[in-house]
Amino acid sequence: MKRLGGLALLLFFAAMVSQAAALSAPTVTFIPEQFSENGSFIALVDPGVYDKSVRVTWITPGISNTSLGLFPRDGDKWTCYFSNSDEAATCGPTPFQSSLTSYTMIVTSVDKHKSQASRSVGVNVGSIKLSPDITVQGGKISMAVYTSGVATGVSYAIYDEDFNLLQDYEDLTKEPFYFKGQATLDRSGTYYFAFAAENANEGTFGGEVKKLVIGSGSGGSGTVSGVIEADNVRFSVLMNKTQTYRRTNYMIKNIGLENLTSMGVSVDPAISDRLSIALAKGTLAPNESMYFTVQLSNMQTAMSVRTVANVTSNGTTVGQIPVAVNVSVLNECDCSGSGNGGTTQCPPTGSDISITPATWSGQYVVGQSATANFTITNNGDAEITDISTSAGSLGNMLSISAPESIPVSMSREMSMSMAPFSAGTYSGTVTITTNEGTQNVLIALTFFEDIANDIGDARTTLSDLYSQVDSSTISSIESELDGAESDFESGYYDTATQKYESASAKIQLLSDMVSGGGVPSGGGTTPGGGSGEGINPIIIILIIALVVLVGVFFYLKKVRGTGGGEEEEFDEELEEGEEF
Repeated sequence: MKRLGGLALLLFFAAMVSQAAALSAPTVTFIPEQFSENGSFIALVDPGVYDKSVRVTWITPGISNTSLGLFPRDGDKWTCYFSNSDEAATCGPTPFQSSLTSYTMIVTSVDKHKSQASRSVGVNVGSIKLSPDITVQGGKISMAVYTSGVATGVSYAIYDEDFNLLQDYEDLTKEPFYFKGQATLDRSGTYYFAFAAENANEGTFGGEVKKLVIGSGSGGSGTVSGVIEADNVRFSVLMNKTQTYRRTNYMIKNIGLENLTSMGVSVDPAISDRLSIALAKGTLAPNESMYFTVQLSNMQTAMSVRTVANVTSNGTTVGQIPVAVNVSVLNECDCSGSGNGGTTQCPPTGSDISITPATWSGQYVVGQSATANFTITNNGDAEITDISTSAGSLGNMLSISAPESIPVSMSREMSMSMAPFSAGTYSGTVTITTNEGTQNVLIALTFFEDIANDIGDARTTLSDLYSQVDSSTISSIESELDGAESDFESGYYDTATQKYESASAKIQLLSDMVSGGGVPSGGGTTPGGGSGEGINPIIIILIIALVVLVGVFFYLKKVRGTGGGEEEEFDEELEEGEEF
């Protein structure tokens, strides 16, 4: 019995140890340890258990819009990459949007038995905002970090794609209005640069993560790749199935130190028959730029293209072009009865009218009237009368002028115009109904804000900074403004807006630094693995079990030492009794 009791206690103790190990509170590490409001950062979680299925969740209570989600598991790591600027961020935008709020992130691990353990991490968000600018020349990395809010120092560290530390924090060199530094990476891949800023005099801080893709690594928004710098391809278009659509207002630049030869661009084979990118020429000298053309064709149905095209030189990937294109397709049907089984609507049988073009798409500026002319043709043997139009969802925003009648075998003009008061994409279908049939015109128009004066104002603000900012920074921003102005004058309003907004953001950062910054101060530091929870109840149970086990052990030892003689005496008496 004593052996069975001891074995039971041993098994009980082993079970408690196992449960305690499975339910230990997870630890949390932030990269960087301190980060800014709306800044990109990485959270790593160690649940303490790797040999079983564990789910790890996070939640930020106490915020007006409470955020929550899962930590994705990759091997023995549970990680969350938060970013407002990188579309590839695994956990989406940051939940920490103000430096004036003390936040809490609760991280919970749950096993298959639904047992769970949590850790509450206090998060103080800094007010110094960082804008890192990273360029790649071969394996040489150049960094320029601008801060909104005065910083006395900025340091950086480098992590690989598995978030292993490659280089610990080193200080960047302070220039009059930014911090600069250089690093070397000897292989292609995905890296994360963590930047940390502080103002030792005021106790304020900030931090930011910048994703860097070198060579053939997969990229995303907010990344720098290879030895080329290319415009992001982003647009929406409405086209016919048989139409070929091209855009040639995108630039690519060699930011490396050597000539690039035998250049080309490859896209995902799955869509290469519909999307292609052609360079203006096959060679590019250091610091030289050239245009590239994006072509869409064979679009049989509407689709959203999200991909990364690889730029190659002599068969080696030297950079990437991010592509995000939305395509709407006007279905052209086969009304002969041998078409696609009726999945596409055809004009009613007997329709004797045709309209060209059948679509209207394009880019325009708010404040200007967009106008298009169409030709309506009477292909029948009777005069077309009773012509009416309906703008559908476009309602009163669209003005339509249609003819009253069209003689046999004749054509007449119809015009449409639109002048909305706000920027955005306006799409819909205009239906033309007559006594001889009905036809539709598909419309998709995008209106942009008029930034012509804004570009001029930005140049004026930039000129005021000439004597206070280094010339290379000024030249870089001027180049972006030149590109924005050129694209705007050519009617490429989408890329013009992107380039202007990028330049404007940099000018604002420089202006803030010159004026001493106007961002409210934050306070405190971020306890990277800090905990706000009390003693883990499992630990308490474990201690109690240990005390009980020790007590039982000493009790049994005492019984064996004092009661053993009595047992022997009793046995002897029994033996003596047997002799009678």
